[in-house]
Amino acid sequence: RSCEDAPYEEEHRGRAGPMSVSDGSYVTELAERWSTACAEVCGVPRVRDMSDVAADEDSKGAAVAYFSNFKTPDGLRCSSALPLHEVRRERQNLHICCHAEVEQLMLDGGRVTGVRLRGREVSAQEVILSAGSLGSPHLLLKSGIGAAEQLQAAGLRCQHHLPGVGENLQDHLQLRPKFRVRAATLNSEVGRLVKF
Repeated sequence: RSCEDAPYEEEHRGRAGPMSVSDGSYVTELAERWSTACAEVCGVPRVRDMSDVAADEDSKGAAVAYFSNFKTPDGLRCSSALPLHEVRRERQNLHICCHAEVEQLMLDGGRVTGVRLRGREVSAQEVILSAGSLGSPHLLLKSGIGAAEQLQAAGLRCQHHLPGVGENLQDHLQLRPKFRVRAATLNSEVGRLVKF
């Protein structure tokens, strides 16, 4: 959350971070009617953005929403890399290693003190692990962080007993049906996103 700058106050959204978040910016009458019908037929709520699904107790993991967009202040879509590269000169505690793969987390007691890359070690006062929904638990488990009995069964020494690591992964299913319609759509109003 601390990396986001969302245009609204929500418990699960950040403010004043380097990465601008915006609401879905193009909504048609057809899209509104379709979203409302999907929510009614499936018996799930309409939420402001997909991040609201986890925060909405009524959703039970399912909801209908427009995707929020991550944009630079001048309106271009961006990844998390762009704002981080822009602020790295101002942040003495931010070091970006390009083309580097972390092999293991270095621990001192129960605290991560750095990372082991291929061929070198990097120590840090703070380590933020963001290797994705598969990569993060994989790296934690490889480093001996997880349920002790499962680590031992896999031949790994337990460095920090933390049950739940690598469990309860839930994919977020998306359905993208296509229909021919006689109403305005994003493609007919804005034009194809990719031109051949």
